[in-house]
Amino acid sequence: MTLYWTSTDLTWQKLAKELASADGCLGVLSPVLGKRALYERSGHLSKFSQDMFLPCEWATTS
Repeated sequence: MTLYWTSTDLTWQKLAKELASADGCLGVLSPVLGKRALYERSGHLSKFSQDMFLPCEWATTS
């Protein structure tokens, strides 16, 4: 699937960011999530699994 961004799309995206910023919202970056089977098929799971899915500190403390 190929995504094409038009100038209208970018204008809406810019407007949304400006409105969110004006309301005090902060931007975040999140990783692309995929199904486990994708990582197994590509070989990334066996090579990088120790570093790919690290537990969050807040999720492991009780």
